[in-house]
Amino acid sequence: MFVTKYRHRALNPAKFRIETEKAIKEIIGRIVGVELIEINIQPEHVHMVVVIPPKYAVSKVVEIIKSRSTKIIRDKIEWLDKLYYDTPSLWSI
Repeated sequence: MFVTKYRHRALNPAKFRIETEKAIKEIIGRIVGVELIEINIQPEHVHMVVVIPPKYAVSKVVEIIKSRSTKIIRDKIEWLDKLYYDTPSLWSI
């Protein structure tokens, strides 16, 4: 599970949750051997069940998902730049 920065309900409209799901699925699909089993996106957090092979560190896979999804989502949802004007991130640490 990872949460939006400051627990803002940034993914509240359903279309934002759909865009987030697409971005995460695309990123996970590019990592060889990593498989997304289940995903549930709420307005302020994301739950995922992911199969990660032992050759990858879990923290590194989560880092890749969070950093790359931030770029994709913030490009598609422009108003997030106003909400998170002071930081380039979308997800909490």
